[in-house]
Amino acid sequence: MRLYRLGYRLLQVPNLVRAEAVITVSRWAARWLQEVHGVKRVYSVPNGVDTERFRPPVPGEKEALRERYGLKRFSVIVPARMSPEKNHLAVLLTARLLPEVDFLLVGTGELMKLWQHTTRLINLRNVHFLGRRSDIPELYRAVDAMLLPTLGENQSLATLEAMASGLPVVTTPIPAQEELVKHGETSLLVPPRPSAIAAALKRLPGDLGAKARAFIQTHHTLEASAKRLFTILEET
Repeated sequence: MRLYRLGYRLLQVPNLVRAEAVITVSRWAARWLQEVHGVKRVYSVPNGVDTERFRPPVPGEKEALRERYGLKRFSVIVPARMSPEKNHLAVLLTARLLPEVDFLLVGTGELMKLWQHTTRLINLRNVHFLGRRSDIPELYRAVDAMLLPTLGENQSLATLEAMASGLPVVTTPIPAQEELVKHGETSLLVPPRPSAIAAALKRLPGDLGAKARAFIQTHHTLEASAKRLFTILEET
C-alpha cells in the first residue's frame, strides 16, 4: 500500500493539483485529496444504484434462483477483481474455517490463477470461481450474504449493489466502507482476519438486509447522485 501511495503521489497528484476542480465519489477521498495532497477544490458525488435492477427477491424467486444455480447451503458471494487490495487470501482462509458455507467468487484479474491454485492446494471444496458474469443481480438475489474483505476502496459499487439487493454485507472498517456501512445496523464491519470474518458470517442479524436496502434508497439512488452532480456542475 505504501508503494501504491507513492506512485499515486508522483503520477496522479500533479494533474489533480492543476485541475480547476476535482470530483470524487466519497467524502473521505475528498478530505484526503484536500488535506494530504493540497488539492483546493474537491467535491464528492456518491455513487448511485439502480434500485429496480438491484432489488430483493420477490416471494418464490430466491428458491427458484437457488435451484438454478445449484445452491443448497448457506452461500456467500465475493464480487471483486482479483487484485492484491481485494484480499482474496482472507476469503480462502475464511472458507477453510467454514467448510459448511459455499463461497462464490465472481470476477477475474491478475491473481486469479494463484487463488485457483491455492484452492486446489489446500483442497477447498466450498470455493467456486464463477469468473466474469452478466447475471450479478440474480446472483445477489440467490445468495445469503456478500463478503468483501477489501484493503482499499474509494466507494465500492459492489457493496452498494448488494445492499440494494437486500443482502447483509461483511466488509472491512476502512474509511470508504465506513461511509456505507453502519456496523450492526445496515451490515457488519470487521477486521480483515479470517477468524473475525468467519465469526461475523456466523452471527449475521436477520434484519440487516432490509435496513441495508433502506439506506441505499435514502442515500444512494441514481436520481440522488445525478442531482448532486448537476448541482456541483452548475456551481463550478
